[in-house]
Amino acid sequence: MKNSVSIQIPSDITYYPIVQNALFELTKSFAKEDIEKLDFSLKELIHNSIEHAYRNREGMIDIDFYLFLHGISIDVTDRGIPMSYDFLNKEEHKGFQKIHKLMDKFTYKNLGTKGKKFTIFKYSSSSILDIPNKSTHNKKDTVQSEQLVVRAFSAGDENGISRLIYENYGLSYVKDMFYYPSKILEYHGKKFYSIVVDNGHEIVGHFAFVLAEDSNIAEIGIAVVSPAYQGRGLMNKMFDKLLTKAQNIKLDALYGEAIMFHTYSQKSNLKHHFYETALEIGKLVNTVKLKGNELANMEKRGSVLIGYKLLKQIKKSLFIPTIYRDKVVEIYKNCADIEYKISHKDIEVAYSNIHYIFEPHHNIAVIIIDSYNRDDFYYTFHSQLDKLRAKHCDMIYADINMEKISKIDEVVDILNHALFFFSGVTFLKYKEQDYIQLQYKHSEDIGKKNLVCYSDFCKSLLKYILDDEKRVRNLKGVSSSVCDIK
Repeated sequence: MKNSVSIQIPSDITYYPIVQNALFELTKSFAKEDIEKLDFSLKELIHNSIEHAYRNREGMIDIDFYLFLHGISIDVTDRGIPMSYDFLNKEEHKGFQKIHKLMDKFTYKNLGTKGKKFTIFKYSSSSILDIPNKSTHNKKDTVQSEQLVVRAFSAGDENGISRLIYENYGLSYVKDMFYYPSKILEYHGKKFYSIVVDNGHEIVGHFAFVLAEDSNIAEIGIAVVSPAYQGRGLMNKMFDKLLTKAQNIKLDALYGEAIMFHTYSQKSNLKHHFYETALEIGKLVNTVKLKGNELANMEKRGSVLIGYKLLKQIKKSLFIPTIYRDKVVEIYKNCADIEYKISHKDIEVAYSNIHYIFEPHHNIAVIIIDSYNRDDFYYTFHSQLDKLRAKHCDMIYADINMEKISKIDEVVDILNHALFFFSGVTFLKYKEQDYIQLQYKHSEDIGKKNLVCYSDFCKSLLKYILDDEKRVRNLKGVSSSVCDIK
């Protein structure tokens, strides 16, 4: 059975039987009810392209079928009149509303000059994997009897990895490089390293770490196991091999962003002795979905819990802001692999070093503060902040260097008065240096119910952060003491 089939038809509904025949052929193993739902939804999407995208004009419609172990996804792409996503939810568009109910997932993506794409996703009530004995018992036995190999990435795995990511996340996964097999092959060993699970026929598991650009650390992620193979300890086996790889290439540390509405990732990081150090509220775009996870379908931005695993003993001399000293010290004491002392040096610089990184796909930004000069900091910082507000970032984070800024209390005071509240600490983040992180909400579209903690430390950190958010909001309209000094 082919993994994908593509058909292009003119914008004329009389050609639909061609598409319908392909659908019926590809879904022979599906239940009749599932096929009927797919048939209705696909015809409705094609009819929409004809009636609304092209209207009285001629055009072409692309239909792409993608089969995987437990279902099918279908893309319908046209190059007609653009539309906003809000149009899908209008009362008069009953067909789209019905598709939402019939399909396991229904998404829309504006492709700019390449048109627009609708995707429907349907799980099969029975596996479409060809197995001689069709009984449920023997299907399970067949899967259990397969020889699964947990190994490092090799050329040829790239297609299987992209397919696996798509099957589990649709098009919602934030690291979009992994949707491009050619990029996976090109950048493996340069930008990231992967561990896979191979069942002899296809890739059924994947875990990777992505190298930081300017520090000797890497972020773990892109962790997924095919639904048919979950519950068998494969994630932990991949995790162990990933840690060994990180040690072999002499990384200083690994860090992970555990999705807070998916506590398994929090548990897994703790099991492998990661230390929780920061909680970034609203970092996750609200398009990230996890099958069967109600909290992931709240249409609100999600949050992530940052955890670090240090791969060697670290010594640090730090400037810690007075107002956050107790919590920062607690975070460092919780990490057995860091030896630190509080610095009392006085560092003078000619000008403040501030720049930002804007991530349009995630609609967030990070302001990086590496040095502080009282004469220019306030105006330079607010200039950067105003630019990011103008970009309508949902969340803005500020990383403040704790190794280079002796007057860190003044920096924190200015940021608090700009409504930045505590987030945590990030180890070795840029050029192997440690930063205290603050965060700023610039959207009401931030989930509260999807802030779920597994560990007691996370619960304590979350309470501290929410209390600090209330504190800084009470500073609104009160001038910073640094301005008074000037």
